Amino acid sequence: MGVYTYDGTPLTVETGSVMDGTRVTNTFRKINHRGYRGGGAYENTLPAFEGSLAQGFSMVESDIMYTSDGIAVLSHDNQVAFNQGTAKISDLTYANLLNYTVGSGNFETTLMTLEDFVVWCKLHEIHPYLEHKVATTQDRVRSNVAIVRQAGMLRNVSWIGRNVADVVAEDEGARVGTWQFDPLTNLDAFLALKTGKNEVFCDYNYSLITQELCEVCLNNGIAVEAWTTGDVTTLRNLAKIGVSGATADGMFNF
Repeated sequence: MGVYTYDGTPLTVETGSVMDGTRVTNTFRKINHRGYRGGGAYENTLPAFEGSLAQGFSMVESDIMYTSDGIAVLSHDNQVAFNQGTAKISDLTYANLLNYTVGSGNFETTLMTLEDFVVWCKLHEIHPYLEHKVATTQDRVRSNVAIVRQAGMLRNVSWIGRNVADVVAEDEGARVGTWQFDPLTNLDAFLALKTGKNEVFCDYNYSLITQELCEVCLNNGIAVEAWTTGDVTTLRNLAKIGVSGATADGMFNF
């Protein structure tokens, strides 16, 4: 569980930073995609994250949306098929949102706030990957960073997707990754995220990652992580060319 390094054969446990001077070491992170959705658990909810723990994950990815009164909650989509009917999170106040549930049976629950999730992650020693699923404002980014800061999790979180430059503007030590730029044609966009105090990674669809992409990134101190696949052969091949982590729906072992 946790971070692994590829040394030729096989993958072995490694501790310490993922950075090694100006070059990124070949480490491997296992990140559960929106929590583990077995037995009726709905993605991005507490039952799903508890499933991640049971699966053995120490890293979990989640997505941020906002209620009409600006409360950050976890959901991949703004429009959700709730048990009470389809509704848009952005149309509901947080108080109204509490009347809506997802999941089934013992896993039926309301959506989780970002604040509650970060506190839960700290309690269970989980490293969250937080994705701004849609472009948002600097004020909301500032609020989200403040939530993480208040929980004492600034150095134990990764921010991915959109608005990562805004995150770095609020916290120069923030670990950030994005898929918005192609490092082969726009490397400067990644380099601009580096402050000398943080870690930056290319967070890319696994099918688009090539050896050339990895070489360009690694030679410039930028890690490469993949989403979303749990295929062991694919993951082993990605690790061989320098990919240092992957988001998957279930636990995988090399």
